[in-house]
Amino acid sequence: MNHGNINILIISDGKPGHQNQSLGIAERLPAAKALLFKHGLTEGLGEGLIRWGIGRARGKVSPALARTRLDEIVGGDKFVEIEKFAPKLIISTGTTSATVNLLFKAIFNIPSVCIMRPSLIPLSSFDLVILPAHDLAPDAPNIVRLVITPNRASPEMAKAEAEKFAQRTGLKPDGKYLGIIIGGKAKGMPFDNDACLDMLDSCYKWADENDIILLLSTSRRTGSALESAIEERWGADTHTGYLLLAGRDRENPTYAFHGLAGRALITADSVSMVSEAIYAGVKPIVVDISNGGAGRGKRGRFYEGLKSGFHIYFLDGTERIGAALQMSRPFAGAGVPDELKLCLKRIVELVG
Repeated sequence: MNHGNINILIISDGKPGHQNQSLGIAERLPAAKALLFKHGLTEGLGEGLIRWGIGRARGKVSPALARTRLDEIVGGDKFVEIEKFAPKLIISTGTTSATVNLLFKAIFNIPSVCIMRPSLIPLSSFDLVILPAHDLAPDAPNIVRLVITPNRASPEMAKAEAEKFAQRTGLKPDGKYLGIIIGGKAKGMPFDNDACLDMLDSCYKWADENDIILLLSTSRRTGSALESAIEERWGADTHTGYLLLAGRDRENPTYAFHGLAGRALITADSVSMVSEAIYAGVKPIVVDISNGGAGRGKRGRFYEGLKSGFHIYFLDGTERIGAALQMSRPFAGAGVPDELKLCLKRIVELVG
């Protein structure tokens, strides 16, 4: 068993959702020290050819060839920094980052962990692959499946963020709140702005009847027209305790929302926002306002897993929002799930 630091090289494509998954694993490993490397690769012909070649070699790339490819991706100073860091483990999330993951693995000869299934590269190329439970890839000894998407949230983090948020905003730490997180159009899933406004109208009626303060945040995918409509209708409402419009302000208050309110209502387009709420100790109400889009494909299988594990309240449409809110209870979630703890144990065994 390794008793020193686990130096972890995090390969990131810069996408917050991907990066948070990798950090959500790395930060929970014992004695972990992470170095984040953001590459500039984007999916396209050049990157695809490199990934195809690595896939054809089943991940077995010579150190010399790997260094040649990395010289095209990593600046000299950054490579020296990574060498001095002496990583003992590599973690990446997403397809393009998987390519860079295996190039560094070839140079340093250390275990590699890949989160999400990349295209063109056999999963056997990695020492451990962390897949969503709903992924249809065949089982293998190096595959771990998680029902809930890994992320950095925890009840402790949410509480700490809530304390800072309350001090900054003047909100009462012991008040009665509901956090509302609004997404937008996602791949393969439309977003109905009118249904979203109906959803919010139901929330405000419930808040008025139950003396609840609402904490609202839109996301990067929320359209400007919807943000303007929300601000016009409810920006000055007495039940609006806080409103963040992500199109104008890039702050992310959602961890603080979870720690302060303990209850959340989230649109079904973002599996990462829902997963963060669960890790923070909240049992969120997830609302599908896409005419059934959240019930199809991978996203549908993801939500079936959460429903069967009683991790969420799921609503298909906006008709029963008041009843769901009345049923919900603060901090009804279990926090960081046991399935992640077992995954972390597998990674520690890899490092030795």
